[in-house]
Amino acid sequence: MSKLKIFQEILYILFGILTIGAVFAFDMEGYYALIGVGLIVWGVYDIYKETRDMSKDSEVSQLSKEREEIVKKLKKED
Repeated sequence: MSKLKIFQEILYILFGILTIGAVFAFDMEGYYALIGVGLIVWGVYDIYKETRDMSKDSEVSQLSKEREEIVKKLKKED
């Protein structure tokens, strides 16, 4: 699921870049460039969040390991 999310965010970044390029190419209003910058920032931040949780040293990974250890201990007691 997270790979699909990252792909979606890459599309947001590309659309933001195309929007900024269109502002200069077609002499559009300046606020469209701000929309493009917003899409780029949004995409980069969401990609950062997705990749942060995927690394081995992340908090999510550590909590998952702790949960697995607790489950193993509980199964041992049964």
